[in-house]
Amino acid sequence: MDAIQEQDIARAAIDAFHEQTGLTLTQDCSEGPEADGLLYLNEADVVLVAWVKKWVAHVPVGVLLDRMARLSEPGKGILLADHVNPELAVKLKAAGVQFLDSAGNAFLRQPPLYVYITGRKPTRPLTTGATTAGRAFQPSGLKVVYAFLSNRELVNGTYREIAGQTGVALGTIGWVIRDLVEQGYLEERGRMRKRDWLRYDALLDKWVEAYPQKLRGKQLLGYFASDREMWWKQVRPEAYGAVWGGEIAAAEYTQYLNPVRATLYIPKMQMGRFLKDERLRKAKAVEIEWPHATVELLEPFWKPGEDHGRLANPVLVYADLIASGDSRNIETAQKLRDQYIGQQPCSDCPGEGYPEDGAQLI
Repeated sequence: MDAIQEQDIARAAIDAFHEQTGLTLTQDCSEGPEADGLLYLNEADVVLVAWVKKWVAHVPVGVLLDRMARLSEPGKGILLADHVNPELAVKLKAAGVQFLDSAGNAFLRQPPLYVYITGRKPTRPLTTGATTAGRAFQPSGLKVVYAFLSNRELVNGTYREIAGQTGVALGTIGWVIRDLVEQGYLEERGRMRKRDWLRYDALLDKWVEAYPQKLRGKQLLGYFASDREMWWKQVRPEAYGAVWGGEIAAAEYTQYLNPVRATLYIPKMQMGRFLKDERLRKAKAVEIEWPHATVELLEPFWKPGEDHGRLANPVLVYADLIASGDSRNIETAQKLRDQYIGQQPCSDCPGEGYPEDGAQLI
């Protein structure tokens, strides 16, 4: 059991806010598809939609910004957390994300009321961030979960079929499925143990949160730069068995984003040829910081054949955008989720809903 349960966090944050400001918040725990209840500010006519998150300091900031943007209309959502450290407080405030934590740190902007408290340390022990998520959210499990998210019907494949499509050891498949069932993302029923989805969106959120922490860094091949502007527009990634991810893929999917940074998933054995053909050099340290690096190369963690032409699956592109923590990317990620991920095509109608091969990049 976690040291601090979510409702413990909510109560502690509300109490600490009252202690620091003298203002009173009342919680209504009615839950919606995204929210963990409503907060009423008794001294003013203010209603806020709450999301409670534990171990918030260990969550990529892009995940927090994306979830809060989907929670409610701007200015009406609030994050309740165990502890928001000063660095995170600055980022949340800059993005307009209101928050309270159990230590008494807070940011609330409801004109004419304005509260900003930061730098307070926790008064009770917090967990180290280790979770009991099980095998589904360890590196091998994340590969399996990604395959399920990308192809919803695969959950009813045999263990051998799932292992064949993911490259994960056969024995791992059963552990991952049991973990997903125990956590309420899937259910098994009947003698044949048919698997049905229960919480696809929640599993997507969990995977997107865990991917940059547990798997993405393991696939990184390096950062590289070019002296030619927009060099990537002439690249045919399929010639290298590669696919665009991140901003370039998102730009083509949504026709909304002007790409700044390139993300390419490419087999390691093709990397040398690609760098030579495109005259790319190793990026300097200053160029690696987002968004200055011209291109980041990552090794695919999935089996060939899951991609849509030269673009990575929208699920992976969405995760890339969220991992960047960039506000414009997060806005594009929300459009991508609405347009493609919310209506993932069935496995026997490939390509439905995706850009046709040969479509022009922005």
